[in-house]
Amino acid sequence: MKNIYLRNISINSLINISLDQKKIFLKKGINNIHDLLLYFIPLRYEDYRKISKINVVIPNNVYIIKGTVINCKKIIKKNRYIFLYKIKDESGDLFLRFFYFSPQIKKTLFIGATVTFYGKIIKNFNQLEIIHPKFLMNNKDYLNIKKKSIIPIYPKMLGISQNTIKFFIKKALNLLKEVHIKEIIPEFIKNNLIDFSSALREIHQPSIDLYKNTLKENIIFLAKKRLILEEILAYHLHLIFLKKIKQQYKSIPFFINKKSVEKFISNLPFQLTNAQKKVINEINQDLKNDFPMYRLIQGEVGSGKTLIAAITALNVILHGKQVALMVPTELLVEQHKKKFLKWFLPFNIKIVCLTGKQNKKIRQEQYHQIASGYVLMIIGTQALLQKKVIFKNLSLIIIDEDHRFGVNQRFSILEKSEYKKKYPHQLMMTATPIPRTINMVSFEYINISIIKELPKNRLPIVTVIIPDIRRKKLINRIKKILEKGQQIYWICTSIIQSKSLNIRDLEITLKELKNLLPQYNIGILHGKMKDSEKKNIMFLFKKNFFQLLVTTTIIEVGIDIPNVSLIIIENSERLGLSQLHQLRGRVGRGSHQSYCIMLYKHPLNEIAKKRFKILKNYNSGFEIAKYDLEHRGFGDFLGTRQTGFINFKVANPFKHRLSFLEMKKTAFYIYKKFPNIAQEILNRWYPNIKNFF
Repeated sequence: MKNIYLRNISINSLINISLDQKKIFLKKGINNIHDLLLYFIPLRYEDYRKISKINVVIPNNVYIIKGTVINCKKIIKKNRYIFLYKIKDESGDLFLRFFYFSPQIKKTLFIGATVTFYGKIIKNFNQLEIIHPKFLMNNKDYLNIKKKSIIPIYPKMLGISQNTIKFFIKKALNLLKEVHIKEIIPEFIKNNLIDFSSALREIHQPSIDLYKNTLKENIIFLAKKRLILEEILAYHLHLIFLKKIKQQYKSIPFFINKKSVEKFISNLPFQLTNAQKKVINEINQDLKNDFPMYRLIQGEVGSGKTLIAAITALNVILHGKQVALMVPTELLVEQHKKKFLKWFLPFNIKIVCLTGKQNKKIRQEQYHQIASGYVLMIIGTQALLQKKVIFKNLSLIIIDEDHRFGVNQRFSILEKSEYKKKYPHQLMMTATPIPRTINMVSFEYINISIIKELPKNRLPIVTVIIPDIRRKKLINRIKKILEKGQQIYWICTSIIQSKSLNIRDLEITLKELKNLLPQYNIGILHGKMKDSEKKNIMFLFKKNFFQLLVTTTIIEVGIDIPNVSLIIIENSERLGLSQLHQLRGRVGRGSHQSYCIMLYKHPLNEIAKKRFKILKNYNSGFEIAKYDLEHRGFGDFLGTRQTGFINFKVANPFKHRLSFLEMKKTAFYIYKKFPNIAQEILNRWYPNIKNFF
């Protein structure tokens, strides 16, 4: 068998993959079998090998349970019947809840009947429940379900069902059998752990005979440990690479044009905060060096990071050099363009914008302007990474919401920006604060600036969390805000009604609000609109033509309209802490009191209750980030598995921080003694770093 890298096996090798599925995978950074098998690390496993006692079950997991029916209640709610059965075994009791009731269920669940069933346990008002369990009517049913053994449950992906994920994982594992995956970790590091190929197989298809009860003997635990070890090792080698860049490559030093900066600041309608002044001074010191700046600004939502980026860009542009600002959405491109044009007006600085949906003729003209150096300020989405974009003398890269871009994307823009063997300075910005312990482990090659101070005229946002059945009672509050001339966002998590999900959609909400508030103009905004439509809607909303905007989470990042003083979020129980905090940050940007109302669908599980408590008690992104990181893991905490800081698939800098510290010395030893092995490890995890060692 030939040694092969999994990255060399394209997802095109998967049987029956459709064009739409391929597009979804590619958008998520899944280009090959390696990406697929490591993107979909199971969240948990459903164990169908045994019947569990009620007193040992843990909410949000699936169990097979056997018990006796001891009670039945029929509840009428919203003109529909709900049937609630109490089931007891020798260890405790739980309830089975049915919204739809068939004659077969009635025949099965009579008082005194002993039944075997399985389903997901939830906790509702301190009582355990299963909604619509599946019944094992006889021994044959139980044997059939037992054959499934241990079933992995994967992270959700919009447009790809759980069964489809399992199908493609199975096909990918079949491909593993046909090739030999080279074992690149030396035995003295591996320390008798299983090999890479086996670890992948065991994570997705655990060996039943090896699946022990104790954690240390658990094959899944051992498989994850093996992958975590290699990923941490690869990460430290990647850090060595970044440090080498810092040592080997030179940058153009920039001395600050004090008069121009003072002129810029004097034109602002507000004063800089002390925190902003401190960060500007730190950046100015970095720019004086003849080696690249790598600085990350962590700032609260609305703390003025973009303004700092503009002052930094101004200093570079006044030296006749180019600046590229990369942002995650086209809406942000448009917003930043307007801000920068206004700020740079006294300096006669030309700005072009690059997005993926521009007219071909316009784009070609912009390519020429960038390549010739006619334009010095370029703002764009990932369109900046296209091969046709050639810079003349790019000397500063600014990446806004850095965690939304992958490591490989950042390398891509670096590769195309070398100018006379001088590398550009890099300034990265995020509203997602990273706790200090993670900074120490993961960002040692980056200088970090923190902005906790908000502009002086800002009032703390008042957060209100209420069940969605009180939605119509909000209308009086909405009217009072609109009567003051202020504006409102109404956020929905879905554009159209979903048959499978019980969530509030954009279209129904818009129709209802238009009926309740006929005297006001209400706009609609979502990601499926044409770029020109989105720009026009935002323009009209900023001009207060629309008083209320019904929108999806497309406005989550960076949108800045000071006149908006209320945001209402539907189905907020479905969103993560950091995302809810980002959405909340769309208000409170003016001098008036602002509110965030989070509507949730009953019942709430314990995790959601804790999440809402944190949001209610804290406006600080740093406190929220700390909790989110502890409870959800690094990838989810940053809002994406492919983060701009780190591309962690299995490792978690918070949970595995001791391993991160331990592997640092090992990585340096391999780099010094076994450069070929170091390069092979990097090839597997960071394919854009070629022939470094």
